[in-house]
Amino acid sequence: MDLEIEGLQNVIEEFDSILEVVSRIKDGKEADPVQVNSSAAGSSRFAGSNKIELVGLDQDVMHIKDRLTGSPSKLDIISIVGMGGIGKTTLARNLYNDSLIEYYFDTRAWVVVSQDYHIKEMFTSLVGSTREVGGELHQSSIQELALRLHKNLKGRRYLIVMDDVWDTKAWDDAKRYFSDDNNGSRIILTTRQSAVAMYANAESPVTI
Repeated sequence: MDLEIEGLQNVIEEFDSILEVVSRIKDGKEADPVQVNSSAAGSSRFAGSNKIELVGLDQDVMHIKDRLTGSPSKLDIISIVGMGGIGKTTLARNLYNDSLIEYYFDTRAWVVVSQDYHIKEMFTSLVGSTREVGGELHQSSIQELALRLHKNLKGRRYLIVMDDVWDTKAWDDAKRYFSDDNNGSRIILTTRQSAVAMYANAESPVTI
């Protein structure tokens, strides 16, 4: 009986911990995800980047991982499409933080685009993640930021995640500055809109 009570207490404690995390996120005390720029590595990482268990998405993980590290050598766009809350961001985050993926790419960047996106903020985040940090980025024009992004990516095998893309304009604004040096660079784009996924890469979007 004591063991049963102890087990029940452990379950209650775990449930309380989950409620506390949810409450902190709702109050804005904890962002999800939290992005930290690393100028030494030339990439961005997430604080608390431990993998989250993906229920029923194992095949999608393996399929996308093969596309990230396999052929073709030309720049490949991997669109992940599905309704809100289904796990697109979690899937992309697990791939982004995978040790093999981290080793394979010279630099990585993550940007949350969102429905009401701002092009300057998008480029500022991408430039800061790929190599440069500092407040001076906010003083640069959109064109200056875009050209710096292109320069940072040129000749490097990179992985960029554009999370939560709502319309094709955001993709059009960014894609022209993604260097294609035939070295296996990849872009993951998550979206709720099938039209956006097909627009970015009509050949093989991943639907979850």
